[in-house]
Amino acid sequence: MLHLKIHTCFGAGFYLQKPVGIAIFLLLAGASHSQVKDTTLLDEVPVTTTKIRSSNTGKKTQNFDSLTLEMFKDQTLDVLLSFNTPIFIKNYGPGALQTSTFRGGNASQTAILWDGLNIQNSMLGQTDLSNISSSLFNSVEVEYGGSSAIWGSGAMGGAVHLNNTHKLNKGAYTKINTLISSIGSRAAFTDIGYSNSKISFVLKASIIKNKNEYSFYNDSNSITKRKDASYEQLSAMPELKWLINQNNSVQAGAWLTKGLRNIPNFSSIHNKIQQVDGSERMNLNWQHSKNKIENNLKAAYFTELLNYNDSVSRIDSKSTMQTRIIEDDFYFKWHNHHILNFGFNYTKNEGLTEYYNGSKFIERYSFVASHRDLFFNEKLTTNVVIRLEHTSSNLNPLTYNLGAEYIPFKKLLLKLNAGKVYRIPTLNDLYWIPGGNPDLKPEEGYTADGTAEYSTTKEAFDVKLSGSLFYKLISNWIQWVPNSVGSYKPINLQQVYSRGSETSWQLAYSKNKFKVQLKCITSYVLSTVNKTKLDGDETLNKQLIYTPRYTINSSLTLRYKTLAISYFHNYTGYRFAASDNSVWLKPYHYSTLRATYSYQFQKIEVELFGNINNVLNKQIEILDNRPIALRYFEIGVQLNYKQTKKT
Repeated sequence: MLHLKIHTCFGAGFYLQKPVGIAIFLLLAGASHSQVKDTTLLDEVPVTTTKIRSSNTGKKTQNFDSLTLEMFKDQTLDVLLSFNTPIFIKNYGPGALQTSTFRGGNASQTAILWDGLNIQNSMLGQTDLSNISSSLFNSVEVEYGGSSAIWGSGAMGGAVHLNNTHKLNKGAYTKINTLISSIGSRAAFTDIGYSNSKISFVLKASIIKNKNEYSFYNDSNSITKRKDASYEQLSAMPELKWLINQNNSVQAGAWLTKGLRNIPNFSSIHNKIQQVDGSERMNLNWQHSKNKIENNLKAAYFTELLNYNDSVSRIDSKSTMQTRIIEDDFYFKWHNHHILNFGFNYTKNEGLTEYYNGSKFIERYSFVASHRDLFFNEKLTTNVVIRLEHTSSNLNPLTYNLGAEYIPFKKLLLKLNAGKVYRIPTLNDLYWIPGGNPDLKPEEGYTADGTAEYSTTKEAFDVKLSGSLFYKLISNWIQWVPNSVGSYKPINLQQVYSRGSETSWQLAYSKNKFKVQLKCITSYVLSTVNKTKLDGDETLNKQLIYTPRYTINSSLTLRYKTLAISYFHNYTGYRFAASDNSVWLKPYHYSTLRATYSYQFQKIEVELFGNINNVLNKQIEILDNRPIALRYFEIGVQLNYKQTKKT
């Protein structure tokens, strides 16, 4: 048996068993063969482009432009999403846990994908978005609607794609960014890269140290300052791409994080709660493209660590997780209109904690087939995907996805998408002691959505409009409920029915060196319990907790030469804090003002930036008893140096 041992920053050595070892061997072997030249170039194409393009057929998608990413480069992913999408972020306060609610689902039903690989925590089933720095990625895309047939378990409400595009022949560059804030934050970011005609290397890193001493209104309606919520966070992402020839490329990447977080005390007991977490994610990809054939072979290995300590409750919990992934996607194109895809995915999630009876794992074997076709002079595009999955816990979901796009005339695009989706239970759901339930069934159901997109350009004006309707019906919804002895146990409790609408307006005006851009995104979500297994359950026909019905995000950006000023405003409607809807939180307005100005100093571009958060200085609780910061300020400077490669 082939073993590869990797020593991690956690001080432990983990073994990659035979499947991952074989995949890495195949990657390296495949990269060294096939030296025959062809017209296909693999210069700037991300390794997941073909798969994303296929999955997006018939779906609403949202790519963040470079200006938006620049405005939020010093923020974490939750901030970027909360101001620029209809995704509701469950905000537990600055530096605390941040999770998503997407089209009426929970955080476990949204896939967070790095280079096409799902990074959701296999024990908890969710990702803390506050641990993801936006500065690590130059491409962020939101995919709306169910995608379980393509991305696997958990992609029920949508997916967030995090990628980096490598460009060859760009020479060397360096970016250094520093930031300070009025609540005690000190942060630094760096982005260093070099590329020639064959190799591209990028190293991105960030370090944040925040006292997090923010002001808020307490229960007596007087202003107080938080003193027990400091945190530290370190992230690094080295990536290397090697263009072996015109048909073959290899890309390797790592994503390392480590954090220390003091969790605020909301009770009268003066206890100290601290959480240490970290992760190491590594992937290796071989991409081959020649004539009408493309093949992407991946191997990945993730480790995660979570330590939770509560001094008063005497809880000292340690959890470690490992994920091994092998994935191969083969594409064949013929007659210029048809693309066939056959894919295989092997994933093993393994967890260890004192609350399990030893180490527990789930293995999944997935087989995917899809067909993308063009009709009527490429005005109609269709895509059909089928996924069959077998798991070691005897959960065998069969899913599919149907997508269609039609262009009735040049400026209008119509999209339809439908499919069956699923999410397998987490390791905690199955094996936690006390309460774990190995008899749980996967959450599964059906989704459908339709979108109309209109865009036009006239002289200096650019207009983009879109409207969407969506439907989602999920059965076997997993929920932890109290049992007769006072502990909690997960059961397949409910059927949840989600439906709603989304709209987006964008107006831009450009003339000479002046540009103004106005955006508005609205969302209406009705997500109610349709059926329940509990007699007399008062949640029946009630809205899910912390799922606002109405949200509006708007922004205004003014840009003149190298000066840019943006105002972002968010309105969020009522959120129910009790499952029977007897307790609710008031709607709120939250806004931020961001400005950047750059100038050239010899060979260095100097960029100054500043942010005002909670501009209106509002008292806000996004979640019950979780006040967020009153108005605070951030300022920073970024230095950019670029050495163009000589030809």
